[in-house]
Amino acid sequence: MLRIAATVCAVFSLFPVMAPAAVTFTGAVDPSDPLAWSADQSATVAGNSNGSIVVDDGNVLHARSVYVASPEGFTGEISVDGGGSRLTASRVFYLGYGGGEGSLTITNGGSVSVLSWLHVGIGPVATGRVSVDGVGSTLSAGEMWVGTSRGAGTLSISGGATATGYATRIGFNRARQGAVHVVGSGTTLVNAGPITLGEEGSYGTGGGVGALEVSSGATVQSGLGVIGFHENTVGVNTAIVDGIGTSWTTDGTMDVGVYGKGRLAITGGATVDCYWGRVGAYGRSGSGVAIVSGPDSVWACRNGIYVGEGDLQNAGDLSVFQGGLVKSIIRDRPADSPLLDIKADGMVKMGSGGMLALEGEAADSLDQFLELVDGTDDIRYRDLASGTWQHLSGAAYGTDYTLQYHDAGDLAGFTVLTVTGPIPEPAAVVLALLGMGCAWLTSYGRRATSPRSPIDGSYDRTRNE
Repeated sequence: MLRIAATVCAVFSLFPVMAPAAVTFTGAVDPSDPLAWSADQSATVAGNSNGSIVVDDGNVLHARSVYVASPEGFTGEISVDGGGSRLTASRVFYLGYGGGEGSLTITNGGSVSVLSWLHVGIGPVATGRVSVDGVGSTLSAGEMWVGTSRGAGTLSISGGATATGYATRIGFNRARQGAVHVVGSGTTLVNAGPITLGEEGSYGTGGGVGALEVSSGATVQSGLGVIGFHENTVGVNTAIVDGIGTSWTTDGTMDVGVYGKGRLAITGGATVDCYWGRVGAYGRSGSGVAIVSGPDSVWACRNGIYVGEGDLQNAGDLSVFQGGLVKSIIRDRPADSPLLDIKADGMVKMGSGGMLALEGEAADSLDQFLELVDGTDDIRYRDLASGTWQHLSGAAYGTDYTLQYHDAGDLAGFTVLTVTGPIPEPAAVVLALLGMGCAWLTSYGRRATSPRSPIDGSYDRTRNE
């Protein structure tokens, strides 16, 4: 018996003892033992050379603030993997601060929580990337600033993961690039406050350029949506909401082009639902383009939609094509509020299969339907004979358009204007131009490893109440 026991012990002595996985780290990490970090102490990864940390097997790290890849030329990485694994910062979290390249990866139920700001790519030549992937994986922050102060940043949320916070500001304060991807069924981004693209903050230096992709059944919820908040000299701010089951819902306004250039595309059966919608608003430099295209693609405005809105009546262009639907009702505002208000520099373009649904019974004639529209009534269709966009008043009922009042179904109580005829070539052109404006969203953004700056007096908050 003793001989058997000795043999067993000898055999097992050939194998190393497998201790539970712990926090592992390499390179420049300060303080040097992450397990000794505390909530009243700041921590740095890749402060004077490359560095990385892996948090797994249910381990938990706490720090006051976290700085990843502070100097230019260094790379820092943090990975939080597995259920129960967690990293918390009681103040701020910087990725790519000042010029380095910093990344944060949250997978398989891992969790990262930041009480105040999460900065993803802040400062000249800085690059930051965050990937949150998998059911149960979570990221929460007071505010998420993606691409800040001439930096470039990417936030990717996928595979059923969740990100939450007060606000997400994409392309903030002259950022080179900021991109957020929310992809896949069950994947969510939830903000109680605004999601802004191209905001300048309180510094007065101009907005950056930002892009938002919501696709493949993902869900975004926010207090406001602001695409093209402030003027910039970099490019166009673009949001794409695409795919069946995909949605972006706001409690307040959805603005496309405020003081900057904004583009919104709702395609492939996706839905955008907002308190009210505005395309083109306020500043001379602002312009907005919104496109709703494809069967079951819907932009629903609960309290009217404005095209070319603002005292200066700057450019606004709303285009509806190929089975897309724009739907407007009045629910929480005075009954005489406009369902659709088209200003002098605004225009609604309707291509083949495009639908405009306005609350009320007005299907007897085009004149009756246009009584539901305030402003210029500038709704146009593509006249194939002249090859130009012409006012709908010159179209032929039954050939170029139809009107139908619905007393049942999803459109009960609405009169629907539908433009018929061949698909106009300009629809493809507009979509192509929009795609060019977002090309870097997929080429740059998808390379990711998968005191507040509120909307203040410069943006009239009373108009969003």
